[in-house]
Amino acid sequence: MFISNLLSKVGTVILMAKGKCEDIEVYEEMRAVFKDDERLIFDTIALGVFSGAYRALKKEIYDQSRTVSPLDVEEFAHKVLDVQAVMGDYEQLVMSLNSTLQPSIALAVSLENGNVLDNAFANFLKLHPAFTYKELMNYFEERYSEKKLIKYVGSIPIYKKLLLFDRREIDARIFDLIKSGVIYYAGNGKGKKRELPTRFDKDNFISMPVVYGIFAGSWNPLAVYPEIESVSAESSRVLRELMSAELETNQAAKLLKLLFKDSTTDNVIGNFAGILSMYYEQMNEQRPEFLVETENGPSLSIMHTGEEVYETVTV
Repeated sequence: MFISNLLSKVGTVILMAKGKCEDIEVYEEMRAVFKDDERLIFDTIALGVFSGAYRALKKEIYDQSRTVSPLDVEEFAHKVLDVQAVMGDYEQLVMSLNSTLQPSIALAVSLENGNVLDNAFANFLKLHPAFTYKELMNYFEERYSEKKLIKYVGSIPIYKKLLLFDRREIDARIFDLIKSGVIYYAGNGKGKKRELPTRFDKDNFISMPVVYGIFAGSWNPLAVYPEIESVSAESSRVLRELMSAELETNQAAKLLKLLFKDSTTDNVIGNFAGILSMYYEQMNEQRPEFLVETENGPSLSIMHTGEEVYETVTV
């Protein structure tokens, strides 16, 4: 079974507690470790993992019921009853997570409100799962600048490219978006959380709209955007595949431990990309275009391929 090979390859060993839903216990234990600002990203990803587990178990019950022999009906029935109890726990958790996350998802969606700076952030955040302050500023300077005439040298006009927004305005909006949960602040990339700095030059961030799109799936209006839609659909498919293991009911716990290695959230996008990479390698499937290799390992790269919808200032 692929998932067993994958999990043993990264050294994950989990003992299943008899008579208990191991997945839910592991989720609760891990969640207690995270600080308040980290729980939003943890809960969003857990929603995707448990949704995948629930759907995979449902499909597995259906598939196995079609091939079970008359001699094995009683044993299969007992197994299904146990699995259905676990699925009930999954369903309760998924519904609870969804209701908790909806206000945060609504904030991300409402960023497209007609304000030029907010729309600029919305456009950027749909394309960049993880990013640095420098990458954000480069995007703004490329797409939200205009050419200004500053002087003439003789008859030759000299122009300068000027950003439409004051950097202090951008920094203030970053703080606002971090506080509201639209941008997740991942610190300096060394796994150590600290207070927000006065400047962001060396700091890393995670786009929550992308995380919502990938892991909240059908719960999330952002998942219908062309940029995120294909990534969301393929990620959901792979999560369901990873959860399929002949009615084994502790796959979600294993995957959460893989995604949040050492109980940190800083590298969760890279961890997810690494899991996808191993999946395609072991299944001998072609990797999708959004899965790329960087100097730091596998990562996600989302490109806009549809009709032009962005506000771009002509330079």
